[in-house]
Amino acid sequence: MRNKTILNNAIFCCSVTVICLGSSIMDCVASEGKDEFYPVDINRIPEVLNLVSSKVLDNYGRIKTWQGKAEGIMTYGRYRKVAFDLDVEKDLLYVDDYPAELIEDTNIEGGKRINTTDALKSQISIVSPDIYIHSQPVVGPGNKVLKRKAFRELHQKECSTCRSSLPFVFDPKSQLKQPLAIIQKSFPLIIKKAKGLGGNKNYDLIKKVDENIKNGITEYRVTEQLKLTLEPNDPNYLLMSSIFSSNKGYNIISQITTLYTTNESKIIQRRTWDYVLIDDIYVLSKTLTQSYSDTGKSTFYEEIAFNDIKINKPISDDVFSYKNLGLRNGDKFVDKIANKEYNYQDYNLVFVSDLPTPANGKQEAIPSKKTDVNEPNKP
Repeated sequence: MRNKTILNNAIFCCSVTVICLGSSIMDCVASEGKDEFYPVDINRIPEVLNLVSSKVLDNYGRIKTWQGKAEGIMTYGRYRKVAFDLDVEKDLLYVDDYPAELIEDTNIEGGKRINTTDALKSQISIVSPDIYIHSQPVVGPGNKVLKRKAFRELHQKECSTCRSSLPFVFDPKSQLKQPLAIIQKSFPLIIKKAKGLGGNKNYDLIKKVDENIKNGITEYRVTEQLKLTLEPNDPNYLLMSSIFSSNKGYNIISQITTLYTTNESKIIQRRTWDYVLIDDIYVLSKTLTQSYSDTGKSTFYEEIAFNDIKINKPISDDVFSYKNLGLRNGDKFVDKIANKEYNYQDYNLVFVSDLPTPANGKQEAIPSKKTDVNEPNKP
């Protein structure tokens, strides 16, 4: 029971990237194959991590728009096909989601894929920092799509009470959230610790950064210790080993998280990232995440391939408009913020009626920047 609790905490730590640097770290980090990494001199650590950080942040800082398709096993074991348009500068995301197939078996990796009906296809979403607009099919007898219905409501982060009712939206930026957190939050802590230690001979007991140079490619392995509890003498902890490669613009290419307990060590998560070079910018081409229980059983599997990628191409404002929700004449548009209902007619929203006051008597708060319901493309 204790191991199970520890593992749950471990997975939680990994998912939110909680970095807690310990006073010592084991020499040996779980890895596969021949280990050709050697410790970086402590006096070089700031230089190395600053190099990786500047290369990666500069790379993503040059992405103004990102368009493409993503396909693979995503949330809830569904095989999904997604088309997306992301305007980084305007912070607007358009997603057309086709959960084309369903994983039937509980063994995700070996699961049988079966075709779903058209009724499950094409959930369209437009996401801004404050507003979330989405449309989905209304299904009748025989799984026939009769019409579509659209909703406008507050974004999840602004509406904790309605979060569970909002459908999943694939956000390509989410695949980079943890790697960027390591660079922006962990690296400064490691640099500070390295500078504080100076030439301390005890450094060989806390190998934070290792280097591997082979065939003109330099890889840096950054290892972090993650504490599971606040107890200073707790023998249980995680080691998260992340590898950054010069062959991919110093972006992260792999990560292994290992749970260490008093009696054993177990790998609880493996992640990989691959990239394609477009106009001198490295962009994600594939990601893989596998998580395991304390018995070694697969508990989470996500594999996503990106294709038809376009970088820094102009995106029309019409892409982020309610006119791009796949609505047809007569389809309903429900504004949960203004508490009003409209009909979609000839590319316009025609007012129908005010909505009843919610049962809790509370209306969703108006976001800081008002959005005209007839112009949801301008949050």
